[in-house]
Formats: sequence, C-alpha cells, structure tokens
Amino acid sequence: RQLADLILEKTPECVLTHGIATTNPEHFCTSLLTTQSYWLAVEEGYRGPLLHWREGQTRLGEFHCRWETFVDYTPYLDRKMALIGLHRCQMPKAHLPTFGHRTLAVRWGQACGCGAAEVFSWVRRADYRDDQGIIYPPLTLELIRNTR
Repeated sequence: RQLADLILEKTPECVLTHGIATTNPEHFCTSLLTTQSYWLAVEEGYRGPLLHWREGQTRLGEFHCRWETFVDYTPYLDRKMALIGLHRCQMPKAHLPTFGHRTLAVRWGQACGCGAAEVFSWVRRADYRDDQGIIYPPLTLELIRNTR
C-alpha cells in the first residue's frame, strides 16, 4: 500500500522494476512488491507504464531473458557504475572494467546498436491521453521507439 501511495504521489513517468523471472530472491521480491503496488496505483488512476528489467541470465531458460524494448544510457554508464558502487555488496569492484553490471550493459548495448543499454519487457504501456489524442513524455517515447 505504501509503494502504491508513493507511485500516486510522485506520478513517475514510468515504473521500472526487476523481472519476475530471476533467481535472485531480492530481485524477485522487489518485482512482486512493485508489480502489485503498480496495479493498485493503476486502479486509483495512475496512467504510466510498467516495465520489467531483463537480467543477463536467470538459469530459468532463454525465454525468460527475452526483451522488447531498451533505453540507451551510453553517456551515463560510468555514473551508473559509481552509483552501483555505493551499494555495500558491490564494493569495491563496481569501478572495474570487467565488473558484471558494466559488461552486461555493454552486451545489451551491442544487441541494441548502442554503447550501453538496459532492456525491458512491457507489462503495461502508458495511457497518456488529452484532447489531441495520445501524448507521451520523453522516456516513454524512447521506450516506444525502441520497441521491437
């Protein structure tokens, strides 16, 4: 309930979370919490999309690693690694060029035709409408343009 209220209060353009298909219990629980809270917020008027992030491998089979859209964050890769490095379990390795999150970002970037990317699957697309029809904010528009 608290997360649904936070979504309604902040009205983010998009809600992004881990995918359900993961072998990491923290990621799985985060996904369930966020997805349930998202649908509560939708019932109360939230109109933004929900996307599940795809991990590199899940040991649950190739199907669970498929993706539909991506965000190109090539210029922000180093900043992302610095932020990941603040997470206690990622210290002190996040700055290394061989760090798993960096190599995964580059691998997804190659698959998407850019330097670094995060890939997602749509759970629900945005429902932004006004008198002129559908209006999409910038991140949502990028996700729609990058949908395959």
